[in-house]
Amino acid sequence: MRIFQLIEFSTNPSVPNNQTWYRNLYEPLIDLGHDVILVSADAGRKALFEKNEKLRKEFSEILVRKFKEENKKNKFELCFFYLMEGMFEPWAIEEIRSANIPICNFSCNNIHQFNLVEKISHLFTLNLYSEKAAKEKFDAINVNSLWWPMASNPKYFHPVKVEPAIDVSFVGGMYGSRLEYIYQILLAGIDLNVYGPGWSDYIGSKKKLFYSIRQFKNMSKSCIDEVLYFINAKQELIERKAESSYKIWLNNLGELAYKKFPHSFHTKISDVELVELYSKSKITLGFLEVFDNHKYTGRRLKHLHLRDFEAVLSGALYCTDYTDEMAEMFEPEKEVITCFDIHDRIDKIKYFLKNEEKGRMIRTAGLKRALSDHTYQKRFQQLFKFLGFTK
Repeated sequence: MRIFQLIEFSTNPSVPNNQTWYRNLYEPLIDLGHDVILVSADAGRKALFEKNEKLRKEFSEILVRKFKEENKKNKFELCFFYLMEGMFEPWAIEEIRSANIPICNFSCNNIHQFNLVEKISHLFTLNLYSEKAAKEKFDAINVNSLWWPMASNPKYFHPVKVEPAIDVSFVGGMYGSRLEYIYQILLAGIDLNVYGPGWSDYIGSKKKLFYSIRQFKNMSKSCIDEVLYFINAKQELIERKAESSYKIWLNNLGELAYKKFPHSFHTKISDVELVELYSKSKITLGFLEVFDNHKYTGRRLKHLHLRDFEAVLSGALYCTDYTDEMAEMFEPEKEVITCFDIHDRIDKIKYFLKNEEKGRMIRTAGLKRALSDHTYQKRFQQLFKFLGFTK
């Protein structure tokens, strides 16, 4: 099949040379024998972040020109995009659709940031979403959609032969409530090592601490002023104030955690180091919790992430939150460890650190299930069957 693909290569531009999406969304198509013309969407992402109309227009023009040039050489059968609002101009997609070629647009994190695709979803033939609960959002705007869960590429995410040298690890940004849970795990006496953006660069930073103190001074008024503020303020202002207060509290907790456990917090690691870490950790943690619209005053929600698949596929003994969707992907306590709250998580971590043989059984079963059901090669085959390209 000849496919025109438009994706970002990285899941996190702050991690040097990260190519997770390239490895997960492009390489599996090549493995399956498809002819793929790949265009980087990085320029579109830059246009989105900078809210730059000129960059957005230039990216749209390049996209259409590249499509027409390649389609003229040999007609495409499918377009596979990973686009968000603000990356491109709608006319570009309409121009491509005029060639009567189906366009799939993939998106994730929809249960808490649906605004990124809500206004553009009607442009695509099929909208692929990775969280099962996002179906109702796409149904509400009356567009074609398909649940297409996360997965990973086993050619890249696989067990590495190293000795288990770390008791417990977590890789991911310092986001949301993760710091709260990690601090409680450390207080429980568990040797936990944390890697990723924010853990060493942010925690302990004098600049950030100064910023918090300044915020605190700006918020510190007389008791009478505070009472009058909450009586007269609109909901939006109250939420803004609560958001600032939570950030201050989170920063102070980070300062405390860093001082008490300075050897537990590390900087970002490379893709190669990530895969190796999964194998040399006795237990790998995952946290499914996110904040609605990334606001600390928003609802706390849970959804699956890429690490839930890449860790298990890399042979990790994976310990994360319980959700019905997670239980649909992996059998709890047989293929992954699932927890209902922080106390349950701490108890299970301690148990499996002492009972390594039971942990190895779960690790092995999880890897087998991931290889069978949760590779992107498998996901693409399922997508093509749904679209009618294969029987």
